Amino acid sequence: MKKGEIESLHTDTLLAFKWCDKREVTALASMHGPHMQDSDKVDRVTGEKKKRPACVLDYPKKMGLVDRVDMRLSFSVSGKF
Repeated sequence: MKKGEIESLHTDTLLAFKWCDKREVTALASMHGPHMQDSDKVDRVTGEKKKRPACVLDYPKKMGLVDRVDMRLSFSVSGKF
């Protein structure tokens, strides 16, 4: 896959896609379609806004706090006896 390409399969309720940016990203989404949206980041060479899948752009907005809580819960503290 080349950078910026997307491959997707979908049913009525679920989308599975693979998208290539710096590395391949795979995801399952139930709220978004297989469309690309402009992001805030700009390509240094062309000066155009970079396009990303809608669910990739929404993920940090919706799941940021959940990921941080999961990360903290996964650490175990061990003390010296």
